[in-house]
Amino acid sequence: MHEIKAAKWPFVPGTCPNSTIHLPATWRLYLESVSPDFRPLLTRYPRRLAQRYNVRIRRCEKPDDIPRGLEILFSLHTKRWNMANQPGSFDSQERRQFYVQLAESFLEKDWLELWLLELNGTAAAAQFCFRFGDTVYILQEGFDPGFGADKVGYALRAAMLQHFIAAGIKRYDFLGGLATHKQKWGAVPGAYLNLRFARPRSLGSCYLSFADFADQSKQWLKNNLPPSAWNALHWLKLSMTNQRPDSPAN
Repeated sequence: MHEIKAAKWPFVPGTCPNSTIHLPATWRLYLESVSPDFRPLLTRYPRRLAQRYNVRIRRCEKPDDIPRGLEILFSLHTKRWNMANQPGSFDSQERRQFYVQLAESFLEKDWLELWLLELNGTAAAAQFCFRFGDTVYILQEGFDPGFGADKVGYALRAAMLQHFIAAGIKRYDFLGGLATHKQKWGAVPGAYLNLRFARPRSLGSCYLSFADFADQSKQWLKNNLPPSAWNALHWLKLSMTNQRPDSPAN
């Protein structure tokens, strides 16, 4: 931000909430850090899963793994949200192609963390993350609702966290949002600094001025409208922009 100020470029700062698990040195210490009511989802349920199915958890590590791994992610994510009458994040071919390019780039840099869980040879859960330094960031995930009662999403994330702890990873970042299910995993709230900036006297700078005015107007409405009226506006925006609240994986 200092460099932007020195260059006298217009900018608009902001913050975005996030949730991060600070991983301890051992899996045992991590289990002790979560609620006793939540702990069985990370221990008892995965053991029960192994008793009922032939469980295979694998990480995509070669270029040839990416097409199949992403197709599984796209399918499971879409299936999950279609049940909630939502299209999901991979409704567009452009978004899918972006993730293909992203995965290939991450794999070249040894950042890719694309994991799959299979039960009796059938894909049941998938998670797309990337690793940078000592932090893993989750971008997308999906699971087969047909295996929802088996808590396959929990089993996959538990296995991944156990692997990351053993590998010396220090943080597992859920990225945006403060959803309750993230806190159950031991995530603590934080915030990212967002900077929007543009060249002076450009179309981008005009947009920033308009966006800044819109943000200030939104804040004024939030501070001055009754809570019921503000909530109505919020849900109207969600319905018009096809957004959805955060939802946990099972």
